[in-house]
Amino acid sequence: MTTMVVELYDALKEAGTSEESAKKAAGVMADYDNRFESRFDSMDRELSDIKGEMKLHRWMLALIILAEVAPFLGKFF
Repeated sequence: MTTMVVELYDALKEAGTSEESAKKAAGVMADYDNRFESRFDSMDRELSDIKGEMKLHRWMLALIILAEVAPFLGKFF
């Protein structure tokens, strides 16, 4: 059990909940916690992919601008 779930378990026991109900509720909270952690991990991976693509697009745009501007500047120098 994670720290949050142990605290929930202890709070339920102090409130007078039965052992079985407290364990079941703590287990359900652990499942929710794991589900959200896995969602956040997948979102972090997707965000990293997007950041990589954005970096590539910036380089491509810089090269296109350079290819368009260089001939124009060549006329002056």
